[in-house]
Amino acid sequence: MSEPPPATALMPPARSAETARRMMPPALRLSMGPDRTGRAPIGGVVDLVFPSLWGSRMAIVETTIAGEGIARVTLNDPDRYNALTPALIDGLADAFASIRRDRDVRVVILDGNGRGFCAGADMSGTGGVPDRSRGRGPVGFVHEMQEHLMEVVLAIHETPQPVVAALHGAVVGGGLAL
Repeated sequence: MSEPPPATALMPPARSAETARRMMPPALRLSMGPDRTGRAPIGGVVDLVFPSLWGSRMAIVETTIAGEGIARVTLNDPDRYNALTPALIDGLADAFASIRRDRDVRVVILDGNGRGFCAGADMSGTGGVPDRSRGRGPVGFVHEMQEHLMEVVLAIHETPQPVVAALHGAVVGGGLAL
């Protein structure tokens, strides 16, 4: 009769702390504080100290609160069909962090200004490069964009209020994830 494998052979491979942190729900990551990059998850305390590690922000996401607990989050870069740039993704992160904390908001409407809801990732190269991906090349930039967009999509999904997407016109790529 053969010996059973050692217990360590049945264990999953070890993960780095950073990989394990990325796999956690955003609410749990937020409770842990900043990661090794100094960036807290969406809406974290570090975001208040360092307003943006993704470069300059533009007012391309507008949040308005209507009467009776209705929040409207509008993608407002119609010249680019609301393409996903680092600034737009940052704006969405900020908007949903604020909405999650606002107990008066009962429902959220997510819409886009202009002829399309969202054209997906900005492929023009004019949307800015995140500061923390500088020097990592195009692959590092794409990785950072996808990771940050994933955090925003999870934040939208985990927002306690119902979120209604008012889609119109072009809805492509990452815009479908929203």
